[in-house]
Amino acid sequence: MRNASVVLLLIGVAMLSASVGVSAADKLCADAAMPLANREFVLAPLPLVNLPGGQALPVPLVDPLGGVLRSLVQGRAAEPLKQVPIDDALNEARNLDPALKFSPAEQKRQQNSKACRVAYANLVSTFLPLRQSFGLGGLPADVALTQFVGWWLAPERTAADRVTAMPVLNAQRAFDSACLSRDIPAEIDADAIRATVGLLVFNDLPVCVAFRINQSSILTARHCFVQGSGELTQMAKALSETGTSARLWFQYEAEINNRFEVCRASLPKVDEVELHPERDRIKMAIAATDAPIPAWEWADAKPGQSLYVRGYFPFGSEVSFLERLRGSSSGGCAALVVKGKCVLNGCQSLPLTSGAPVFVRPDPGDTSAPLKVVGLHLGSSSYGNTVAPSACPNLKPSDLPSGNFAFQFREN
Repeated sequence: MRNASVVLLLIGVAMLSASVGVSAADKLCADAAMPLANREFVLAPLPLVNLPGGQALPVPLVDPLGGVLRSLVQGRAAEPLKQVPIDDALNEARNLDPALKFSPAEQKRQQNSKACRVAYANLVSTFLPLRQSFGLGGLPADVALTQFVGWWLAPERTAADRVTAMPVLNAQRAFDSACLSRDIPAEIDADAIRATVGLLVFNDLPVCVAFRINQSSILTARHCFVQGSGELTQMAKALSETGTSARLWFQYEAEINNRFEVCRASLPKVDEVELHPERDRIKMAIAATDAPIPAWEWADAKPGQSLYVRGYFPFGSEVSFLERLRGSSSGGCAALVVKGKCVLNGCQSLPLTSGAPVFVRPDPGDTSAPLKVVGLHLGSSSYGNTVAPSACPNLKPSDLPSGNFAFQFREN
């Protein structure tokens, strides 16, 4: 990896705009003894290439973080994206459990999800004829879509590559409009969600979501720092280099103009054990925040229970990456299979959403506190194939409906 203190030149126009002109107050760890050189980012405008329709994208540049992002979206243990075919997930879940029941509010959301189903089908039909162009031929549609995220983020993409991919980008944004929402559901305390969910940011790019569990600690997925084999990611290695000025930040909506350093002492230095779901969490110290922590508690999920996950959508057109946080707006974001600590669900997950808390979504009119958390989002349901039987008793590979996987750690 190139010198980690070199400023990362961003690969997205909106990502660049999110950095320029923003004066974020840096909160540093009290025990930080690292040089502050290059802490203040100075970004030069990127050369742009014009695309059909008046759109513009930057000319691809060397990106020392590219390998980190690709390891997150392509690694065996890390499958942060699962755009869920609602009907398939629900039908599979009902076949597994004919007695599965949803609340009237959840049933209504499922009945009103036609626009999302159409958008998902259009995304797949747009993507499949082009996947050979992306080097992703021969893979199932959902797997190939996961791999496309890494392809899109890769620094070696040419202007021609990005022109070829524009139909997929447009289909992704149509999926966003039909299936996702920036707005937090009215029955969930929006201020509480904004005070507990944030992004981990390295070199001005989000890499994972994190759960703020108190004023000086966050919880997130370990695979953001450790690959499935047990080897540290490039980002984790860069942050552990002696004398480096590279920093990892936590940013969240409750204090939108601040960023909080993730204290280096709590980052993994070496991790030689193969990663499995029951190990896939890490608690880290951050520079203490001022905002109070809303009341929250761990809760056991129940089959059919509505859920809410807030994650990151990299194809958004918003200027600020915090404005690209999304949650499912359609039906199916519910617990479909619950086995011990494993919660298989139909929530739409987004690239780099790993580490996000999975909340219980109350019925409309029920705004009772505290927030209830059933687990951390770790990836697609296929990740559950590697879980230890003792952690999720009676979970079989056949019990994995199309969708996503959350694991409950009960870490405070």
